Amino acid sequence: MDFTLNTYRRLIRSFQQAGYHLLRCKDYFLNEEMYASARFVILRHDVDKKPFSAYNMAIVEQQLGVESSYYFRSKEIYKNPGVLIKIMEMGHEVGYHYQDLSACRGNYEKAIGRFRSNLEALRRVVGNVDTVTMDGSPLSRFDNRDLWNRYSYKDLGIIAEPYLDLDFERIAYLTDTGRSWNRREYNRRDKPFGSQSTALLFSYRSTAEIIKAIENQNFPQQAMITMHSQRWSNSSPQWLLELLMQSMKNQIKRVVVNR
Repeated sequence: MDFTLNTYRRLIRSFQQAGYHLLRCKDYFLNEEMYASARFVILRHDVDKKPFSAYNMAIVEQQLGVESSYYFRSKEIYKNPGVLIKIMEMGHEVGYHYQDLSACRGNYEKAIGRFRSNLEALRRVVGNVDTVTMDGSPLSRFDNRDLWNRYSYKDLGIIAEPYLDLDFERIAYLTDTGRSWNRREYNRRDKPFGSQSTALLFSYRSTAEIIKAIENQNFPQQAMITMHSQRWSNSSPQWLLELLMQSMKNQIKRVVVNR
């Protein structure tokens, strides 16, 4: 069964057995020259909801000796700081999953103020915050990345925003947006833009197919994988609920993406 923690464990072990370096986002950006010719996968999690699902996923990674990056929306910074601290204490990176421009309906001045306030709140909880990633906000007409057309996140002590700072001509990109792997019809913004990305050449029907590609040495040598932790569960009721909810969302997304 796909999108379970057991399946995720198999995926991580496959990468380990194939000799991939498994990295947090900041590990890569702080050591780009070191990994220039290496085989690696950047592991990234966007926590849109259910922070305790992220905690369970973080435990699986810790058991396998892996550290990855978890990005939390602003509401979780204020509502569930204890979860963020526990994930950080396992060695994982905690960053800000920002949606400020869409939340402020395109008002750039309000959006940068909101971003600064939420970033400061997150730093009070976990200390250093080195990277941030935008939330796709598929129902909004505003792309949160556009905030950086007028401002610089590096002025705020952020070393990188993966969507803007990774070389997607060289590094493949995979995401489970829509509870699938790189399904364009369900994905409005959770993808690179402004470049011809090799990531778009790699599409998989299931996690098992990714594992097979790794084992057959057909998986890209360098990649970033974005996962949404609420989709991955060993609880049958939770797994089924997520399947049903995502199926309904996908019908809405299909209309939004193709309009």
